Amino acid sequence: MKAFLWTFTFLVIFSCDTSSHRSFYYLDQVDNVILTAEEYKNNSKGVIVDYKNWQSVIHSVFQDLINNTNFEVFILRKDSFNVAFFPKNQFFINTATLDTLENESINLASSFSELKTCKNLSECRKVLILPIIAHELAHYFQDDYFLLKNKIEEHKHLPRDEFYEKILLYKRERELSADLYAQSILARNGKNPNLILLPLKILKKTNQEKNTDTFNRIDYYTSSHPSPNERFYHITEREGYKTLKELELAFHLIAKGSSIEELKLAINLIENHSKKFPNNLELKRAKATAYHRYWIYTSGMKDLKFIPIIDQPLFSDSEEFNTFKTPFEIQRDSKLYQKTISLYEEIFEKIKDNDPGFISNYSLLLTYSPLEANRKRSLDLAIEAFKKKKSRKILNNLGIVFFLNGKIFEAQKSFWSEMSEMDRENVKKTIGERLENVSFQLEQTKGNVEQEENYRSIAISNFTFMKMYTKTLNPDAKSELKKMQKYYFSLGAKPSPWVIYLNDYVNQIH
Repeated sequence: MKAFLWTFTFLVIFSCDTSSHRSFYYLDQVDNVILTAEEYKNNSKGVIVDYKNWQSVIHSVFQDLINNTNFEVFILRKDSFNVAFFPKNQFFINTATLDTLENESINLASSFSELKTCKNLSECRKVLILPIIAHELAHYFQDDYFLLKNKIEEHKHLPRDEFYEKILLYKRERELSADLYAQSILARNGKNPNLILLPLKILKKTNQEKNTDTFNRIDYYTSSHPSPNERFYHITEREGYKTLKELELAFHLIAKGSSIEELKLAINLIENHSKKFPNNLELKRAKATAYHRYWIYTSGMKDLKFIPIIDQPLFSDSEEFNTFKTPFEIQRDSKLYQKTISLYEEIFEKIKDNDPGFISNYSLLLTYSPLEANRKRSLDLAIEAFKKKKSRKILNNLGIVFFLNGKIFEAQKSFWSEMSEMDRENVKKTIGERLENVSFQLEQTKGNVEQEENYRSIAISNFTFMKMYTKTLNPDAKSELKKMQKYYFSLGAKPSPWVIYLNDYVNQIH
């Protein structure tokens, strides 16, 4: 069974005028926005007339909160924690949601006296389902469906990335607003408004369990729903939740940030909050990675030669972060590169066995050291990282370390292996390149390929840079490099300093 993920989904339906697209779908990593209620039903294992006698409880809660019998309730057989409300007063709830609420009721009783004092199963179930329905009714009363439809119409002319960013931000704002509105709905009907925290506690617990997997953590900043910590802070304004939501943002910016301004903000947040958790390895690792990225920003492309992929897991929100410790003073080194080396070295022995991404990062950094011993060590570490986890990210960095240590053939095989089979075939057709009997085989699991699809253009670009650095520019080599550049741009490479760097180099070839 899948790990449960609470979404408070409010569904958005919007038809386009273009004949080529029958409907508009807004999708992100958490929501499924479906065209019609009927399609939403069909996406489940079926509609259940009743499930463990929950139907009458749900109808009773609707009566208590809105005194309206015009709401249709559908219980869907699905193994995910989810609810949904369609504009035509249709409320959907998954069987897994109902099971999880009941299973967690004992754990939640310590925080909510209503669960300690309810007289029977039916009353306890009402307490559990109240905040969920109140939140969905908040979307209903706020006209969020129509507001979001108008927002989509307002921004539909924007470029795709900018459009999604604005819609995503708007949806997150509406979720926070719905939490507060739900509190007022509960209070007006004589219920405890803090019951809205009940499902958030379930969400926080299940996400903490999910986030124990370093490589499969949740990035709330690409989700239409804010993190539980952000929602807790929005409701309670407790300083502890502010710390946690800021750490989530910092880790997101280190992992995904695309500008030096974002990186500076992340470093500032990490530095500030590290004082509260002086011995936490996760924060020390993030700080080392952040300074590594910052150092890369200060280095020229001619010095780096290739595009590195710096591994940074998202924030785990472990139990330790709910207990604050005595602040301490952070010591600052004068040299940025040496400081970054020191940050890695400080925790290397403690973290290396369980974090191949960290080892890969460190090997990259050591490769640029003026000390021969460090460069030799970088090669050992890069190979060790790839043995521990055969992923495209780590293989990319292994190729860079090979090349910068003078092992050109090994680097070529690494970059070649990193490319997808389709890209290898296209490169063969483009420049006649062939590398048979490649030894760096990846473990091709579906999840691995899906998660690392974003690195496709990096694999092609680094293979192209390798050609640029190793080929003597005779007439054949010039033609080959220009063909590789053309193929790279055919992938839809976005404007970046690396694209300009490659373009300028090739344009200088006569």
